[in-house]
Amino acid sequence: MSSTAPSPPSPAQAAPTAAPTAAPTAAPTAAPVAATPSSNANVVNGVNGASASSTPEPISVLPTSKPVVPPFDYYKNAAFFVFLTMYTTTALVLLQIPALLLVALPYPFLFALAPEKRAETRDVFYRAFKWYIRWTESVFGSLVMIIINLITPSKLVITGDTDALRDQVQSVLIANHQIYPDWLYLWSLARYTGHHGDVKIMLMSVLRYLPILGVGMSFFEFIFLERSLRKDRRTIVKLISRQKESAPNLPLWLLLFPEGTLNTPNNRATSRAYAKKEDITDDPKYVILPKASGLFMCCDVLYPKINTLFDVTVGYGGLRPEQIPYEEYLVSNVYFSGQYPREVHLHVQSFDLSSLPGFDGSITAETLEKNAELAKRCAAQSERSNGAFDKLAIARKDVFSDWVRQRFMHKDALMDTFYKTGQFPDTEVGVPAGQTAKPLKRVVFDQVPDVSDWVAVGVVWISVFYTVPIYWRIAMLVLGLFW
Repeated sequence: MSSTAPSPPSPAQAAPTAAPTAAPTAAPTAAPVAATPSSNANVVNGVNGASASSTPEPISVLPTSKPVVPPFDYYKNAAFFVFLTMYTTTALVLLQIPALLLVALPYPFLFALAPEKRAETRDVFYRAFKWYIRWTESVFGSLVMIIINLITPSKLVITGDTDALRDQVQSVLIANHQIYPDWLYLWSLARYTGHHGDVKIMLMSVLRYLPILGVGMSFFEFIFLERSLRKDRRTIVKLISRQKESAPNLPLWLLLFPEGTLNTPNNRATSRAYAKKEDITDDPKYVILPKASGLFMCCDVLYPKINTLFDVTVGYGGLRPEQIPYEEYLVSNVYFSGQYPREVHLHVQSFDLSSLPGFDGSITAETLEKNAELAKRCAAQSERSNGAFDKLAIARKDVFSDWVRQRFMHKDALMDTFYKTGQFPDTEVGVPAGQTAKPLKRVVFDQVPDVSDWVAVGVVWISVFYTVPIYWRIAMLVLGLFW
């Protein structure tokens, strides 16, 4: 399903359109997949030295970007998307509910076991629960492939540490957040690596209350955040520690968006106001300054069991630099109106946590106490966090947050290069002077479901004809006990 990318036309030969006005079958012109070979050296330099004035500032073009499609086609596409998603998700939830028995079943018998056997028994049943839920999640990953193939046919163009991404069984991923369907394309990336049943995403708590979908995500053990450090730390530690301790060898693909929100004009203005308040001089154009507290919590709990952090930069073809992906690729545009990216570019870079600030051992209780001013500041921040972090954790989090912010400035430069050349660099960036930049692997993943995807989703579709009558009989039996 994957192949090495062919050599596409140069950027000058493909001019993307800003506001396609077509029926759902018409595609807007896509940005090229790769630059000409002679541009590689400039790509490296461009990433290292991109300035804020090198390309136009993204502006809102929403009034002219909304596609015009016949109302019948629009509502037909909307009905198909909603039915396909909700029917499959409902069928999955009906299959997930019995898994609760695997969690509850051992408790009536635990009192008969020796104390040292109780935790072991709970872990056995929890691992069985996780294996079953992982299957249902892999089915949803197959559904993602089918949705993309039927409604938004496109390709993933993956550059960078693609082999490391496939080889890692447990890892943490961070990505920039531009449009709502971001997580679908990143789930497709998980499908490419074979981890589409292992995805765990950090989301806003309000999404927990989405009908049917929220229940399914809860079974998947997604992490819902309340925007309260103390509450969120308790949630993160509970969910991640449970898998780390009870099922340490199960695969895990933990996905976070450190920006915490979409890159829109209003959110970018809020980010700039926050930067001014905190005396941060960085001013990116294509990303929002990240807040790394949640990421630090996750890495702190998982380290050293998990020592790999992947940084994924997402770019969407078919846009000019002054266009805002969020406005061009609204959910209604993408799934109802046929305006979607024909190519999704993902640049992957891997890092060992043990080499990063905050995890490299350079900050310890002893080194903190030697710096009285730093210790005092960290103590004050610890008190303001309501116990979410102690002094040492604050000191480690601060230096880690600085590193994450610099990574997002690097992402901003990568995006600048992407809009200039139509691709992410295919050679190493940040190479010291005098050294030769090594070529990076480039893979094109055709987002086409294979037979196993269709079989898995088909089984779930058919299962409704069995699960619904069973639940109906159980409901009637329970009601008969009271009436």
